[in-house]
Amino acid sequence: MLQKRHTSVSVTRVMQRISRIRDDYTSDRLPTLVGRDDFPAETEAELSDAAFVHQLRWVGAGRHLNKAMVDYYRAYTQTVAWLEDDLVDLDELARFEGDLSDEWQREFDWMLDDLGDNATDHAQEQAGRGALTPNPEHGLCGWCQRNWCEVEAVLVGDR
Repeated sequence: MLQKRHTSVSVTRVMQRISRIRDDYTSDRLPTLVGRDDFPAETEAELSDAAFVHQLRWVGAGRHLNKAMVDYYRAYTQTVAWLEDDLVDLDELARFEGDLSDEWQREFDWMLDDLGDNATDHAQEQAGRGALTPNPEHGLCGWCQRNWCEVEAVLVGDR
């Protein structure tokens, strides 16, 4: 309306927007406060030596490094914002992180079982990459697809 494209807003449209805002604050969903465009350029250099970056390089996901760094930054910054705004408490966050870690460990153990004890480096690289490769149908990584979790709900904070 400020740009003179619309002269009015329907009640239905207002109600839909209110519903969307309300749904962002349910007990199993938090609002996204950090956008993809909020990633400072200098943060890429800061994260270049992070463990997850080395792991992604090891499984040959080099072209995905920037997006992974953006996702990590958003998740971290999002978590800090939720804590500062009292949308989540430390106990709840610790429980979530514990559950997430447990689920990833289970997936890792399944991957190791499938690989066997004498797996080559190449087979290990492929298995690691498979755990992270999105399914084109759902846009989910292997672990998330098997566990019916959205990637962003788990990693990037679009909750």
